[in-house]
Amino acid sequence: MEHRNPRLTALKILSKYSDSRDNLSRITDSFLSREPAPEGGFIRELVRETVRRLNLIDYLIGRFAEGKLEAKVRDILRLGVYQLVFSEKTPEYAAVNETVKLAGEAGRQKAKKLVNAVLRNISRNKRDTLVKELFLRCFHPEWLSKRWLERFGEKEAQKFFVANNSFPRVTARVNTLKITRERLIALFASEGTKAEETRYSPDGIVFESNPELEKLPSFRKGFFVLQDEASQLVSYVLRPKKGASILDVCSGAGIKTSHIAQMTGNTSKIMGVEISEHQVRRAKENFAKLGVLSAETVRADVFTCKTGSFEYTLVDAPCSGLGALRRKPDIKWNRKESDVKERYPEIQSRILAHCSGLVAPGGAMVYATCTTEPEENEDVVEGFLRKNPDFGLGVINLPGEAARLCENNGTVLRTYPHRHGMDAFFAVRLIKKG
Repeated sequence: MEHRNPRLTALKILSKYSDSRDNLSRITDSFLSREPAPEGGFIRELVRETVRRLNLIDYLIGRFAEGKLEAKVRDILRLGVYQLVFSEKTPEYAAVNETVKLAGEAGRQKAKKLVNAVLRNISRNKRDTLVKELFLRCFHPEWLSKRWLERFGEKEAQKFFVANNSFPRVTARVNTLKITRERLIALFASEGTKAEETRYSPDGIVFESNPELEKLPSFRKGFFVLQDEASQLVSYVLRPKKGASILDVCSGAGIKTSHIAQMTGNTSKIMGVEISEHQVRRAKENFAKLGVLSAETVRADVFTCKTGSFEYTLVDAPCSGLGALRRKPDIKWNRKESDVKERYPEIQSRILAHCSGLVAPGGAMVYATCTTEPEENEDVVEGFLRKNPDFGLGVINLPGEAARLCENNGTVLRTYPHRHGMDAFFAVRLIKKG
């Protein structure tokens, strides 16, 4: 069977994203499930890395393309500019020729001459005019760049930008319900895959290269699950005891829920609450695969949970997601400063206030986000503590090297990609008096 040009599939994905600004990973997964392609890795990289640099790519197109462009033609040029300027895998002549060819295959025969001219102009001028732009623009929205430059200073902000523009190594969490970390690393070696222990998480592993997970028997058997190292540490902030009653709100696909079950040896009663039916289905699938017996996820709005007295509560709050830009570059183009300053803090504060009534006296509630912004982190926590004097900050006792990641006399976990090689996370442990 003749396979479709992978660049044409990439164009369909990019056009869908341009029209909807929906979640890029979800759009990509949907297309590749309908149109399986042996070049799936190339397609994912082409789309993801084009979106990562979207502001600069559009700037370059605007410099060399006169007049208003049809949306489809702009997306064709976007893919071509990425390959021409940024990709080390595609020679310049191939970037131009393949993009012109793509215009024809996409039904834009009349635009082939324009595409060829724009790309050749960029190619001729890029050495003289683009180097400065590459460093100044950093592929981040202007409002976010300004924030980080003011907060971190120029040198550290530049490191942060570079880290966000680098796709991270694949990190996973060992499922100790089925295997130890040492045995799993040895098993990987027998499967022809190299991995090593993470620096901070006692349960983490990081692969030396990007493995084809579906081909690994250890993956199919549920010996590990993909999870960033910082995300793994959130469960250690919660630090639940065996046999405890535990609530996990906004629990998503149950990745942290399964980690809590793992840490408590399947002895606790854990209830996950998630509003998305799709995520609830994924959680059930994950629990079955990983051998999680002590947890269930129910489909519900967190605000409908009005009864219960839990010893431990995890609030993995909805947030802007700016801490995960390495993996999800589309997020930065889909967020506005008002999201950070108003939209998410309002939601987060409401969830914290509601969940505080579900915490047993003497119980612990962990508030965690994968964002960098103080309005969603410190400000939300400080506002909650002012209104809830029966709660106070608890000391976070993380194991080993992870203890160094805690600030404010050990009461705040904070991580950054450019400092620690993991997603940017924030977490605190709130203790209810009684």
